[in-house]
Amino acid sequence: MLCTVTHISCERYLGRRHKLLIFLFAFIYTVVITVLNLLSTFSFVTLGIAVTLIVLSTYFTSKGSLLLRSTAAVISILVVSAVDYICLFIFCMITESPITDTNSFLALINPSPMRCLYLAVNKGICILLLVLFWRFMPELQKLHRKQRVVLLCTSISVFAVLNILIALIMSQSILAMQNAIMFSCFFSCLCVFAVIALLLINDNYQEEKQKAELLRSTNQLIALNYQELYANRKEIARRIHDFNHHIKALEVLASQEHAD
Repeated sequence: MLCTVTHISCERYLGRRHKLLIFLFAFIYTVVITVLNLLSTFSFVTLGIAVTLIVLSTYFTSKGSLLLRSTAAVISILVVSAVDYICLFIFCMITESPITDTNSFLALINPSPMRCLYLAVNKGICILLLVLFWRFMPELQKLHRKQRVVLLCTSISVFAVLNILIALIMSQSILAMQNAIMFSCFFSCLCVFAVIALLLINDNYQEEKQKAELLRSTNQLIALNYQELYANRKEIARRIHDFNHHIKALEVLASQEHAD
Protein backbone atom coordinates (compact mmCIF):
# COMPACT_ATOMS: atom_id res chain seq x y z
CA MET A 1 0.00 0.00 0.00
CA LEU A 2 2.86 2.38 0.79
CA CYS A 3 4.49 1.66 -2.57
CA THR A 4 1.17 2.02 -4.40
CA VAL A 5 0.14 5.35 -2.87
CA THR A 6 3.67 6.75 -3.18
CA HIS A 7 3.91 5.74 -6.85
CA ILE A 8 0.47 7.13 -7.67
CA SER A 9 1.32 10.42 -5.93
CA CYS A 10 4.82 10.68 -7.53
CA GLU A 11 7.86 9.69 -5.47
CA ARG A 12 9.49 12.52 -3.55
CA TYR A 13 12.92 10.84 -3.48
CA LEU A 14 14.76 8.26 -5.57
CA GLY A 15 17.19 5.47 -4.86
CA ARG A 16 18.29 4.37 -1.39
CA ARG A 17 16.59 7.22 0.48
CA HIS A 18 13.21 6.31 -1.00
CA LYS A 19 13.63 2.62 -0.13
CA LEU A 20 14.72 3.38 3.44
CA LEU A 21 11.67 5.59 4.00
CA ILE A 22 9.33 2.92 2.63
CA PHE A 23 10.85 0.23 4.87
CA LEU A 24 10.81 2.55 7.90
CA PHE A 25 7.15 3.47 7.53
CA ALA A 26 6.25 -0.15 6.68
CA PHE A 27 7.84 -1.23 9.96
CA ILE A 28 6.01 1.46 11.95
CA TYR A 29 2.78 0.60 10.11
CA THR A 30 3.18 -3.11 10.93
CA VAL A 31 3.82 -2.44 14.62
CA VAL A 32 0.80 -0.15 15.00
CA ILE A 33 -1.58 -2.49 13.13
CA THR A 34 -0.30 -5.50 15.11
CA VAL A 35 -1.02 -3.73 18.40
CA LEU A 36 -4.48 -2.71 17.20
CA ASN A 37 -5.23 -6.29 16.11
CA LEU A 38 -4.18 -7.56 19.53
CA LEU A 39 -6.70 -5.18 21.10
CA SER A 40 -9.53 -5.94 18.67
CA THR A 41 -9.33 -8.32 15.73
CA PHE A 42 -11.07 -7.23 12.49
CA SER A 43 -12.08 -3.83 13.83
CA PHE A 44 -13.37 -1.07 11.58
CA VAL A 45 -11.34 1.35 13.70
CA THR A 46 -8.19 -0.50 12.68
CA LEU A 47 -9.07 -0.09 9.01
CA GLY A 48 -9.66 3.64 9.48
CA ILE A 49 -6.36 4.07 11.32
CA ALA A 50 -4.61 2.03 8.62
CA VAL A 51 -5.79 4.39 5.89
CA THR A 52 -4.90 7.43 8.01
CA LEU A 53 -1.38 6.11 8.62
CA ILE A 54 -0.88 5.52 4.90
CA VAL A 55 -2.05 9.05 4.03
CA LEU A 56 0.15 10.65 6.71
CA SER A 57 3.28 8.61 6.02
CA THR A 58 3.13 9.12 2.25
CA TYR A 59 3.38 12.86 2.87
CA PHE A 60 7.11 12.19 3.45
CA THR A 61 7.53 9.75 0.53
CA SER A 62 5.53 11.44 -2.25
CA LYS A 63 4.75 14.85 -3.72
CA GLY A 64 1.01 14.31 -4.17
CA SER A 65 -1.76 16.37 -2.60
CA LEU A 66 -3.79 15.19 0.39
CA LEU A 67 -6.77 14.44 -1.87
CA LEU A 68 -4.71 12.34 -4.27
CA ARG A 69 -3.01 10.41 -1.46
CA SER A 70 -6.34 9.80 0.29
CA THR A 71 -7.93 8.52 -2.92
CA ALA A 72 -4.97 6.24 -3.63
CA ALA A 73 -4.96 4.96 -0.03
CA VAL A 74 -8.66 4.04 -0.07
CA ILE A 75 -8.31 2.31 -3.45
CA SER A 76 -5.26 0.34 -2.31
CA ILE A 77 -6.79 -0.85 0.96
CA LEU A 78 -9.99 -1.74 -0.91
CA VAL A 79 -8.06 -3.96 -3.32
CA VAL A 80 -5.93 -5.50 -0.55
CA SER A 81 -9.01 -6.21 1.60
CA ALA A 82 -10.87 -7.71 -1.33
CA VAL A 83 -7.95 -10.03 -2.10
CA ASP A 84 -7.73 -10.96 1.60
CA TYR A 85 -11.40 -11.89 1.84
CA ILE A 86 -11.54 -13.74 -1.47
CA CYS A 87 -8.49 -15.85 -0.56
CA LEU A 88 -9.88 -16.40 2.94
CA PHE A 89 -13.22 -17.73 1.73
CA ILE A 90 -11.64 -19.88 -0.95
CA PHE A 91 -9.25 -21.47 1.55
CA CYS A 92 -12.08 -22.03 4.03
CA MET A 93 -14.18 -23.72 1.37
CA ILE A 94 -11.25 -25.86 0.25
CA THR A 95 -10.64 -26.99 3.84
CA GLU A 96 -14.38 -27.57 4.26
CA SER A 97 -14.67 -25.15 7.18
CA PRO A 98 -17.24 -22.52 6.09
CA ILE A 99 -16.99 -19.23 7.96
CA THR A 100 -19.83 -18.88 10.43
CA ASP A 101 -18.19 -16.93 13.25
CA THR A 102 -14.81 -15.61 14.38
CA ASN A 103 -13.69 -19.06 15.52
CA SER A 104 -13.76 -20.24 11.91
CA PHE A 105 -10.75 -18.01 11.22
CA LEU A 106 -8.52 -19.90 13.64
CA ALA A 107 -7.31 -22.35 11.00
CA LEU A 108 -5.87 -19.51 8.95
CA ILE A 109 -4.91 -17.12 11.76
CA ASN A 110 -2.94 -19.47 14.01
CA PRO A 111 0.56 -20.48 12.83
CA SER A 112 0.29 -23.53 10.60
CA PRO A 113 1.31 -24.76 7.14
CA MET A 114 -2.15 -23.77 5.87
CA ARG A 115 -1.66 -20.21 7.12
CA CYS A 116 1.77 -20.03 5.42
CA LEU A 117 0.19 -21.17 2.16
CA TYR A 118 -2.66 -18.70 2.58
CA LEU A 119 -0.27 -15.81 3.17
CA ALA A 120 1.90 -16.83 0.21
CA VAL A 121 -1.07 -16.91 -2.15
CA ASN A 122 -2.70 -13.80 -0.71
CA LYS A 123 0.38 -11.56 -0.73
CA GLY A 124 1.55 -13.06 -4.02
CA ILE A 125 -1.68 -11.88 -5.67
CA CYS A 126 -1.24 -8.39 -4.18
CA ILE A 127 2.34 -8.17 -5.46
CA LEU A 128 1.22 -9.44 -8.88
CA LEU A 129 -1.46 -6.74 -9.06
CA LEU A 130 1.12 -4.14 -8.02
CA VAL A 131 3.43 -5.24 -10.83
CA LEU A 132 0.68 -5.45 -13.46
CA PHE A 133 -0.74 -1.99 -12.74
CA TRP A 134 2.54 -0.28 -11.80
CA ARG A 135 2.98 1.71 -15.01
CA PHE A 136 -0.69 2.73 -15.12
CA MET A 137 -0.88 4.07 -11.55
CA PRO A 138 0.60 7.55 -12.22
CA GLU A 139 -2.28 8.13 -14.68
CA LEU A 140 -4.41 9.05 -11.66
CA GLN A 141 -2.40 12.26 -11.39
CA LYS A 142 -4.10 13.47 -14.58
CA LEU A 143 -7.51 13.52 -12.91
CA HIS A 144 -8.93 16.90 -12.00
CA ARG A 145 -9.91 17.75 -8.42
CA LYS A 146 -13.62 17.04 -8.99
CA GLN A 147 -12.81 13.72 -10.61
CA ARG A 148 -10.63 12.74 -7.66
CA VAL A 149 -13.42 13.63 -5.25
CA VAL A 150 -15.85 11.43 -7.22
CA LEU A 151 -13.37 8.56 -7.24
CA LEU A 152 -12.66 8.94 -3.52
CA CYS A 153 -16.37 8.96 -2.61
CA THR A 154 -17.02 5.95 -4.84
CA SER A 155 -14.12 4.00 -3.33
CA ILE A 156 -15.20 4.79 0.23
CA SER A 157 -18.76 3.70 -0.56
CA VAL A 158 -17.62 0.43 -2.10
CA PHE A 159 -15.24 -0.20 0.80
CA ALA A 160 -18.03 0.43 3.32
CA VAL A 161 -20.39 -1.93 1.50
CA LEU A 162 -17.66 -4.56 1.34
CA ASN A 163 -17.05 -4.47 5.09
CA ILE A 164 -20.77 -4.46 5.86
CA LEU A 165 -21.13 -7.62 3.82
CA ILE A 166 -18.22 -9.16 5.68
CA ALA A 167 -19.83 -8.29 9.00
CA LEU A 168 -23.04 -9.85 7.75
CA ILE A 169 -21.22 -13.03 6.81
CA MET A 170 -19.63 -13.18 10.24
CA SER A 171 -22.98 -12.88 11.98
CA GLN A 172 -25.03 -15.35 9.87
CA SER A 173 -24.16 -18.90 8.84
CA ILE A 174 -25.38 -18.90 5.27
CA LEU A 175 -23.06 -20.78 2.96
CA ALA A 176 -24.45 -19.12 -0.15
CA MET A 177 -23.45 -15.71 1.15
CA GLN A 178 -19.82 -16.80 1.17
CA ASN A 179 -19.96 -17.15 -2.58
CA ALA A 180 -21.84 -13.86 -2.79
CA ILE A 181 -19.14 -12.02 -0.86
CA MET A 182 -16.43 -13.36 -3.17
CA PHE A 183 -18.22 -12.02 -6.21
CA SER A 184 -19.01 -8.81 -4.32
CA CYS A 185 -15.31 -8.25 -3.63
CA PHE A 186 -14.45 -8.90 -7.24
CA PHE A 187 -17.31 -6.73 -8.49
CA SER A 188 -16.37 -3.91 -6.10
CA CYS A 189 -12.85 -3.78 -7.51
CA LEU A 190 -14.22 -3.84 -11.03
CA CYS A 191 -16.50 -0.92 -10.20
CA VAL A 192 -13.59 1.16 -8.95
CA PHE A 193 -11.48 0.25 -11.99
CA ALA A 194 -14.41 1.12 -14.23
CA VAL A 195 -14.75 4.54 -12.61
CA ILE A 196 -11.00 5.09 -13.04
CA ALA A 197 -11.22 4.08 -16.69
CA LEU A 198 -14.21 6.36 -17.31
CA LEU A 199 -12.53 9.30 -15.63
CA LEU A 200 -9.33 8.75 -17.60
CA ILE A 201 -11.29 8.40 -20.84
CA ASN A 202 -13.14 11.62 -20.08
CA ASP A 203 -9.89 13.35 -19.20
CA ASN A 204 -8.29 12.17 -22.46
CA TYR A 205 -11.37 13.27 -24.38
CA GLN A 206 -11.20 16.75 -22.85
CA GLU A 207 -7.49 16.92 -23.59
CA GLU A 208 -8.02 15.88 -27.22
CA LYS A 209 -10.89 18.36 -27.49
CA GLN A 210 -8.65 21.17 -26.27
CA LYS A 211 -5.94 20.13 -28.71
CA ALA A 212 -8.46 20.10 -31.58
CA GLU A 213 -9.75 23.55 -30.58
CA LEU A 214 -6.21 24.89 -30.40
CA LEU A 215 -5.41 23.37 -33.81
CA ARG A 216 -8.57 24.88 -35.32
CA SER A 217 -7.71 28.32 -33.92
CA THR A 218 -4.16 27.98 -35.22
CA ASN A 219 -5.42 27.04 -38.69
CA GLN A 220 -7.75 30.05 -38.71
CA LEU A 221 -4.88 32.37 -37.78
CA ILE A 222 -2.68 30.83 -40.46
CA ALA A 223 -5.42 31.27 -43.06
CA LEU A 224 -6.01 34.88 -41.97
CA ASN A 225 -2.29 35.64 -42.08
CA TYR A 226 -2.06 34.06 -45.54
CA GLN A 227 -4.93 36.21 -46.82
CA GLU A 228 -3.33 39.37 -45.40
CA LEU A 229 0.03 38.40 -46.87
CA TYR A 230 -1.56 37.74 -50.26
CA ALA A 231 -3.33 41.12 -50.18
CA ASN A 232 -0.10 42.89 -49.24
CA ARG A 233 1.87 41.17 -52.00
CA LYS A 234 -0.87 42.02 -54.51
CA GLU A 235 -0.78 45.69 -53.47
CA ILE A 236 3.03 45.76 -53.68
CA ALA A 237 2.91 44.15 -57.14
CA ARG A 238 0.40 46.81 -58.30
CA ARG A 239 2.60 49.62 -57.00
CA ILE A 240 5.70 48.14 -58.62
CA HIS A 241 3.81 47.82 -61.91
CA ASP A 242 2.72 51.48 -61.76
CA PHE A 243 6.19 52.61 -60.71
CA ASN A 244 7.80 50.83 -63.66
CA HIS A 245 5.42 52.55 -66.06
CA HIS A 246 6.16 55.90 -64.45
CA ILE A 247 9.91 55.33 -64.88
CA LYS A 248 9.44 54.40 -68.53
CA ALA A 249 7.30 57.50 -69.10
CA LEU A 250 10.02 59.67 -67.55
CA GLU A 251 12.66 58.03 -69.73
CA VAL A 252 10.62 58.78 -72.87
CA LEU A 253 10.04 62.38 -71.83
CA ALA A 254 13.73 62.81 -70.97
CA SER A 255 14.79 61.39 -74.34
CA GLN A 256 12.51 63.91 -76.04
CA GLU A 257 14.01 66.67 -73.91
CA HIS A 258 10.72 67.42 -72.19
CA ALA A 259 12.39 68.15 -68.90
CA ASP A 260 9.49 70.18 -67.51
